[in-house]
Amino acid sequence: MHGFLNHKNPRKQVKKEMPSPHDEQTEKLLFTHKTALAAYREWDEKVKKLLQGRRLKDLTPEDMDAYREASKQRDAAYDEMRHLERALLDNIPGASTGKFKTVRPDEELYG
Repeated sequence: MHGFLNHKNPRKQVKKEMPSPHDEQTEKLLFTHKTALAAYREWDEKVKKLLQGRRLKDLTPEDMDAYREASKQRDAAYDEMRHLERALLDNIPGASTGKFKTVRPDEELYG
């Protein structure tokens, strides 16, 4: 039997519970959300650096293309984060504010 010692009674072992599939799904969603958050922060930083000390009208055509791409990627990462947050809230009883399609981390979000 696998388990942990009970601190109040060292002779008695506490049975270790196996994680439920629901917990595993939540862990996957959390991991995917953290990845999306990191991507969002990275793209947001690139957007800020492109605009640092300048206005949009002051950008060269090459910088404007880079800005558009970085903004597009940042917005996609933000959208993914929000979908994952909704999926996480939908997995918490009483936390959901509406019915939305549940996002699965192993499914393509933008296909």
